[in-house]
Amino acid sequence: MKNRISSIVLGLLLIAAGVSYAGNTLGFWDFTLFFRGWWTLIIIIPCIVSIIQRGVNGANAAGLIVGAALLLGAWDVIDLSLLRRLLVPLILILIGVSILLSNTRIKRAAVNAACVFGGVNIK
Repeated sequence: MKNRISSIVLGLLLIAAGVSYAGNTLGFWDFTLFFRGWWTLIIIIPCIVSIIQRGVNGANAAGLIVGAALLLGAWDVIDLSLLRRLLVPLILILIGVSILLSNTRIKRAAVNAACVFGGVNIK
């Protein structure tokens, strides 16, 4: 199910990029693929796909936050010098939250079973 959702999201993103580029080529609107901070999408998109496929964890959440902060810095929404000064405290906070959340997760027991010439019911 999650792989299906990520395939749909990726497909919609590619269709949107194609329509935007075609509209620019035909003169319907002005669209540029390389905007300020476009390179941050290399960080943001894989993190979003990972969140959709595997759920939120410390690594993909941290990557998404860092990518979004860098994108906002490239757009001059936030001050990058302030972001650099807050980087270490933010990493420490994310690690602490990740440790707290890892202790609250429900552990599922894995069952490995093999059966030759018969059947078995595992509950």
